[in-house]
Amino acid sequence: MADAHLTSPPPAHAGGAGDPLLALALLAAAVTIVLTAATMWLSYEHLHDVAVAHGLGRSTARAWAWPATIDLFIVLGEILILRASLARRGVALAVALTIAGAGGSIALNVAGVGGGASPMDYTVAAVPPVASLLAFGCLMWQIHGWVGRRAAAAGATLAMPASAPLTAAELPPPPPLSAPARPTVAPPTPAPAEPPAPPAAPTYADPRCAVIHAMYADGTRPSAPRMVAALHAAGWPGLSESTAKNLRALVEQDTALRGLPAAI
Repeated sequence: MADAHLTSPPPAHAGGAGDPLLALALLAAAVTIVLTAATMWLSYEHLHDVAVAHGLGRSTARAWAWPATIDLFIVLGEILILRASLARRGVALAVALTIAGAGGSIALNVAGVGGGASPMDYTVAAVPPVASLLAFGCLMWQIHGWVGRRAAAAGATLAMPASAPLTAAELPPPPPLSAPARPTVAPPTPAPAEPPAPPAAPTYADPRCAVIHAMYADGTRPSAPRMVAALHAAGWPGLSESTAKNLRALVEQDTALRGLPAAI
């Protein structure tokens, strides 16, 4: 069975039909879409009028297609900004396209009013392209948040699907039956010889000598500070180095210990 790594499920009410946050998000999205469509249509229709008044009045198709060469740069730039943000890439080109489309749309909508108009006429002409830019940017921001949350939820839930059971046709054939082989009896191995017992430690009249004698096990001759520390750890604190040397002299009555090198 394949191992499955599952995260804890989100609360049951999150994103449900009665979630007020979801209702507000849907309401905001709907208002943003309506606002975007209305402002884009106002800007597009005014640019159409500008095209009709300046050389494209004889061709209806060209007059209606001409505003797309300006306003659609706003749409393209905003979409590329969204894509670059989700992909964590640079947004310089997308921002440049958005600024070019928005600047051109605002300038041409205002210029289409003509000279000698009142300031309010220019303001009315400038509102649709500015509002269109802001509304479409708000829509892209909402889409970015929704896609980001979906990606985070998909990355947090890692589940390895269990493999489907094999059918009878997919199972490997059983091995052919054969006569059982006679067991081979290995000759008994001789028991290993027991190693000789280590020589027993000598018995000292002073038990402190046994502590000193154990320090020769590493093949070196212990120094006075080491002996004092070992005796202190064994329960004889406060001994001087001279006392430790006297005890070492008793232990080194064994000439084999006396010839060992001094510990570094």
